[in-house]
This record gives sequence, structure tokens and C-alpha cells, in this order.
Amino acid sequence: ALVPAYLVAETGAGRARARDLSRALLAVAAAFGLLSGALGAAMMRTLPFAFTSNAAVAGEAVSLMGPLVLSVMALSIWHCNEGLMLATGRAPLLSVMYAWNVFFFTTGSYVVLSRGLTLWHSWCVFASMHVTFATVVSIVLRLPGGVLGPALAVTRSP
Repeated sequence: ALVPAYLVAETGAGRARARDLSRALLAVAAAFGLLSGALGAAMMRTLPFAFTSNAAVAGEAVSLMGPLVLSVMALSIWHCNEGLMLATGRAPLLSVMYAWNVFFFTTGSYVVLSRGLTLWHSWCVFASMHVTFATVVSIVLRLPGGVLGPALAVTRSP
């Protein structure tokens, strides 16, 4: 396991250190997400032809800026939370959450396609999947026993 021995032992100092490191990682991930989102928005607004010479494609890309930027910002937090879940031994729960993501995205995509909606709607499904996953995992990490949650009372058997 990736969990250090002092965290497994549930010592107060080890748990506090793990919580502090996790919060610092999450703050850095959020900052990178905001920076990436701002940079992506700026590039889409000012340099739409940097990636294509087709005016229709460039115009469509600019129209997708909202959900695309939201997706990029959420992915940074998603990846940080994913690492925290894996590092604290919650891979089984993470795999269930990935199954939910597959269901969420395929159902949303089915609705978009069956109703003849646009690429913008598809990107909204994609971005909402990222935001939902990042939010749910953030909540799980803050539950009792989670690395960002309150410390549990430790009982030792004789």
C-alpha cells in the first residue's frame, strides 16, 4: 500500500501530517486548475486559429469555451482527489465511482444524441461528469476516516 506506516497506525501526529499534506496538495491542484482554465480561455478567445485554419471549426471551439474551461478546472481537482483516494487505500470505492462515471457519461451522451442536441450539450455532459466526480470524491475524503475528514477515535485491542 502507498499509505505510510504512521498513518496506518492512526497516530494523531501522523494523521495531522497526512491531512496537512493532503490539504496542501488540494490547494495546489485548485490553483493549477484555475490557472489552466484561465490560460485555456485566453487562448481560445485570442488564438482560435492557432490550432486550425478552418473558420467554422475555430468558431465552434470558441463557443465551447464555457464547458471546456469548467472541465479543465475540475480535472485538476479530480486528479488530486483520485491520488488521495488511491494513497489512502480506497481503490475499491474509486472503482465503483468510475463505474458511476461511465454510466453518467454514456447516459448523458445518449440523451444528447437521441434529442439531436449540439456539441455544446455534449461538452456540458463531459464537464458535469468531471465536476460531479471531483465534488463527490471531495466529500468522501472529508467523511470520517477520510484523509481530510475528522480523526476517528483509536481503540487498541490488548
